[in-house]
Order: sequence, then C-alpha cells, then structure tokens
Amino acid sequence: MDSNEPLDRLHDHQRRALDILARGAAALDAGLDRERRDLRAEMADVLRNYQIFKHEEVFDPAVSSGSAERAALGRAMKIECIAAGETFRTHSMRWKDEAIVADPANYRAAARLTLNALRRHIEREGEGITLLLAMLKKEMPKAA
Repeated sequence: MDSNEPLDRLHDHQRRALDILARGAAALDAGLDRERRDLRAEMADVLRNYQIFKHEEVFDPAVSSGSAERAALGRAMKIECIAAGETFRTHSMRWKDEAIVADPANYRAAARLTLNALRRHIEREGEGITLLLAMLKKEMPKAA
C-alpha cells in the first residue's frame, strides 16, 4: 500500500465534496431549481461516502489507537463530522419539494447557509484529518 494512499483518498473526497457544494451554490444562484433534486441526491452520495471514509479509516482507528491524544482528537472530530451530517440531513428533511415551492426565498437562504456551513466544515477538518493520518501512520508497523 502506498503510504500516501489515505491522504490521497482524503484529498479526493474533499475535492468531490467541495465541487458538489460549489455546483449546488451556482445552481442556487442561477435559480436552477429543476437541477436541485439531482444535485441533492449527488450531494448526499458524495457526503455519505466521505463520511464513511473519515469514520472507518481515520476517526475510529484514532479513537481505538490506545493514545489519549489521538483518541481525544479522533472523538472530537467524529462528533463534529456527525453534527455536519445532521446539518445536511435536517436541511433535506425540512426542505422537501412542497416546502421549497411554497417558500422559495427562505429555501434559498437556508440552502445557502447549509452549503456554506458544510464547505467551512470540510475545509476546517482537513488539517485535523491530515494530522490524525500522520499520527496513525507513525504507529503502523513497517512492512518487512
């Protein structure tokens, strides 16, 4: 396994997540409501895959690593990740098609806030995940 593989996957997940968020913001700004369903479904898929990667390959190994420092950072980041996921889930549950049609101005404001919150979360967490990956790499036994 390439020693940079998890870091490469992190960057790929983040690139895809930030791309779909940017496309969602552009569609929102352009009033492309017909594209909303497809973008939302794609966004849910991209964010879910990113969250699975973070939990399975970074946070859970850090929490169970035996190091108090890694466990504390992994646990804190896991909680923040779950909260970000809930932000998207809550937004999606609140803003079904009927609600969007009934109140498009408030939908656009709420969507903009959600997109920005998710973008900031992804950008902010990259440094912590990179640190955890480096810490975990140090503890892994060298291949013979």
